Amino acid sequence: MPVYFVACAILCGLAYLFASTEFAALNNAVGFSGSSPLGCVLLALPQAPGNEVWRFQADGVIQRAGFNPYQVAAE
Repeated sequence: MPVYFVACAILCGLAYLFASTEFAALNNAVGFSGSSPLGCVLLALPQAPGNEVWRFQADGVIQRAGFNPYQVAAE
């Protein structure tokens, strides 16, 4: 997933760079500059969060219960 995220980020950066440098030259600049970065962001939406998100949530539940998350294993 990190490779997919970095590829999407680079693609978004290139689209933004192109849109910002060619803004005056494009007749339909508003349609391009609004849709291209939005399309690049939509590419990254299907990514699922990593395992550490679930681990952090479990650690929070353990800590709220009054235990040390470093001494009690999450189930």
